Amino acid sequence: MAFNVDQQQIDQMMAVMSQMAPGDLAELSEQIQEETNAIPDGHYVDYVDECIKESYEASKKRRDKDNILWKAHETELDSMADKEDWQSQIVLNKPFTTTIQAKSLVRRGLMERPEYFNLDPTDKENPLYLAKTKFWEKALKYWTGTREAYVPHVFADAAEMGFAVGQSMSIKILWKPDQNGVFRLYLVPVEPWKTYPDPDRQPRMSWSGLYNIHEEWVDYYQLKEMELLGHYQNIDQVKMGRSSKSGDGYGYEDKEEERKKKGQEHARNRYRKAVLIREFWGTILDENGDVLMPNASYTVCNGVIIRPPRPNPFSRLKWPWVDFSPIPHLLNFHGYGIYETVLSVWQFQNALMNLYIDNENWRINNMYEMAPDKLEDPSDDEIYPGKIIRKKAGVDGPALTPVSKAQSNLQDVQFMWSMATNLWENGSFITELLKGEQGERKKITATEIQLKLQQSIGVFDSIGKDVERGGTELMWGIKEVLTTFWDDLDRVGMKDIFGQDPFYQQLMMSGMLSPQARMETMNLDCEVKISGVSKLFDRANIIEKLKSLAMFSASPQYGPYAKHAKIIRRFAEELNQSDLVKSEEEIQKENMMKSRQAGVQNAIAKAMQAAGGGAPVQGAVEQPIQGGPNANQAT
Repeated sequence: MAFNVDQQQIDQMMAVMSQMAPGDLAELSEQIQEETNAIPDGHYVDYVDECIKESYEASKKRRDKDNILWKAHETELDSMADKEDWQSQIVLNKPFTTTIQAKSLVRRGLMERPEYFNLDPTDKENPLYLAKTKFWEKALKYWTGTREAYVPHVFADAAEMGFAVGQSMSIKILWKPDQNGVFRLYLVPVEPWKTYPDPDRQPRMSWSGLYNIHEEWVDYYQLKEMELLGHYQNIDQVKMGRSSKSGDGYGYEDKEEERKKKGQEHARNRYRKAVLIREFWGTILDENGDVLMPNASYTVCNGVIIRPPRPNPFSRLKWPWVDFSPIPHLLNFHGYGIYETVLSVWQFQNALMNLYIDNENWRINNMYEMAPDKLEDPSDDEIYPGKIIRKKAGVDGPALTPVSKAQSNLQDVQFMWSMATNLWENGSFITELLKGEQGERKKITATEIQLKLQQSIGVFDSIGKDVERGGTELMWGIKEVLTTFWDDLDRVGMKDIFGQDPFYQQLMMSGMLSPQARMETMNLDCEVKISGVSKLFDRANIIEKLKSLAMFSASPQYGPYAKHAKIIRRFAEELNQSDLVKSEEEIQKENMMKSRQAGVQNAIAKAMQAAGGGAPVQGAVEQPIQGGPNANQAT
């Protein structure tokens, strides 16, 4: 429930719209647009402010915690600022290294498996669905491998943020022209503190909730350029609008704070004018809580509507970005950071390390008691190794006396350090065995190592499956954006990728239809599956199982039931050697060539027979050339 509107009611309205015919949907959109134009702009400005206020208030504690977790990731600790210059100020990088180790597992799971995703149509017996599936697998493989939308890199970076603060970067899916005017797919990461989702958003459901708002600082000249391209309007009124900082103070992160999170200092350039824009996606309500537009978007800048409300162009996306949580919360969409529950252990180890070093400084660097009246030069009180101390003549006793040394507490520190290290590893799930290290224990059996490794793999394999869900939704979102905008009129057209593909030829036949009809033709009801991350941990077991299956397939009893080509391809995939095995397309081409050669040979034989040359003897074997490589082979 949000703004006195039941989320289920809104979902039902959207479901009804998704089932409407393209013409009826267009007519309804025009009707809604006419009713929307009658609403004053001030309502939309106030509405987005109220949504941000609600989201900000509900998530304030979480945002503060995210700020602390991000500082830990950046190896920053506020308590170090209060220390004296002589005190040790070491900050351990354990949060950063733990996050990078988790990220590396995700990257390996994706980049080491070229076929890390596949599409599974809902109707596997329908030939049209099968044709659409092959079409989209090839399309997604092409677009997610481009420089602007390379999924293994972008998704791994998004997952790193999720491991650090509990929610990934929002991967914004854009279809826009590059510098040469060629429309391309772009994947743009957005930090989680720049989005304001509905607090009633459901766990694991990327597009749940009443609304989601992306807030960003943009240079004024960029808005003017976008206005020239027809994307924005009323840009000249932005300077006369409200201040970039809302009067209520909600949902405002100033430019200085943004630079700090990047590890920079904000140096104002008087020639650059940055303005704050808010891009709204979701359901728009009126003053009474009734629905004005069930699925729409608009943009506000400093209290000015620079992009008026319009229906959402996507049939099944509420907003064009995807985010996820590697460790989901049971009740909240925002999950847990991988080291969130053991952050105090990291702070304790920092304090322990610095206290030990401070104690050693006092113990190793001796202090001295000095009697200046016994010195020949009382002002000469500097102490350094090898210095000669000149006493006054006839003075008894030393002028400089070392103070007794303190006892070392190394043994106590080692015990506390080992205990804290175990707490950290068990709490962050990235154990030494998972990293490929044996640890400090020397007397550990191979069986114990295997058991502990399997336990670590089991926990992180579960995390890997939650990460894969985020990747699945990203690929599904990319497909929806391409379905909405991509057509053969683009310079990177479908013909360049598909050529003589049967479904592409069918799509070309419907090319003169309306965009809604084209979208309906390209739509595929399917499930996207990603299994690269979880399979990474079970690769050794998978290879052993494939070996057993290969042995069965070689036997006369079980061989007829085996799909030999798929077994060898799966072997090649797991060993990352797919280029050494023929693909289905290559086999089909070879079969076609053999068929053509056989047809030519049959035609020649028939021609020779018709000319009276006779036919070749059935069962005849070509004799090897004497002295050739087959000379010693039996025929």
